[in-house]
Amino acid sequence: VVGFSGTPYLEKAEKIQVTDLEVSDITQFSYVLDGTTLSFTKNGTEWTYDGDQSVDIDESALETLLNKASAITASDEVTEYDGLADFGLDANTVTLKMDSGLTTIYIGSQNEITNEYYLKTGDSDTIYVVDSAPATGFDKSVEDLTAKADDTETEAEEPSEAVDET
Repeated sequence: VVGFSGTPYLEKAEKIQVTDLEVSDITQFSYVLDGTTLSFTKNGTEWTYDGDQSVDIDESALETLLNKASAITASDEVTEYDGLADFGLDANTVTLKMDSGLTTIYIGSQNEITNEYYLKTGDSDTIYVVDSAPATGFDKSVEDLTAKADDTETEAEEPSEAVDET
C-alpha cells in the first residue's frame, strides 16, 4: 500500500480476539491485588464485595474493569515457550464467572521494549501480546471501587448554613 506522498506505509495489523464476553452475563469475578484475592458477586443488578457486603460498590468503576476484561484484543501471539514464569504469567489472575462457564485471564509482565503486556486465558496455551488497558486495570483496591459520597449534598447544605448565620 502506498501513501499520499508515494512512500509505502504499514497496513494496520489484524487484531486477535482474546475474549468476547457480554458484561451483563458476568455474575461473579475476582482478581488478585498485592497477594489478596478480591471477589465480587452480582445480586440482581447490584454488585457486592464478597469480603464485606456492606461496602457500597461504585457500579460504574466496576463495570469499567469488566469492560476491560470482556473484550480483549491482542496484537500478536506466542505459541512456543518454555514456561509461563518467563512471561510473568504465574501470579496475577482475573476470574470471570458466567452462567455459561468460567473464564480465567492470566496477566503477565510488561515487555519493556514494546510497553505491551503478556496475557493468557485459562482455556488456551497461547500467550497473547496486548496493550496496557486490559493488563493495568486490575490494580484497584476495594476503596478505589467504593462509591464516593455525593458532593452535591454538601454543597446544598452550605448555602442554608450561610442563610442561618445572617
